[in-house]
Amino acid sequence: MRRPSRSPLWNLVFVVILIMALIWARYSRTEKKRTLLVRFPILSPARESLGEVSFWVEDRGDRLLKVELSRKPGEDLYVILYYRGGVGREVGRISGTVLIRSLGPTFSPEKISAIVLKGVSSGRIYGEARPSSPKG
Repeated sequence: MRRPSRSPLWNLVFVVILIMALIWARYSRTEKKRTLLVRFPILSPARESLGEVSFWVEDRGDRLLKVELSRKPGEDLYVILYYRGGVGREVGRISGTVLIRSLGPTFSPEKISAIVLKGVSSGRIYGEARPSSPKG
């Protein structure tokens, strides 16, 4: 018995259908929905705006911290959260312009008194955000 040969046209149709299925599968994934809780400006010691800090909550209840700078700093910076009791907690190190960190589902932005950006090598304070002056 002779098997019918596949023409290049059928191969092309198969490849196009496969590519369309892969594209559809990629874009049909569910996206995590985020809700903005609060946003604060980051100010330098000279009172110039350096960017902003925002707190988000995801659908699953996880709280996120997003630090977004308007320009890349000259050195890596520590991001330190200071609570109302005066205790500081380093949450990350930013080397570019954006830092996103998960703070857990029990975190509350109302407990924060300041967010400080401190130079890793110099120890210099580059900027600070205070929750008492919300921007959003």
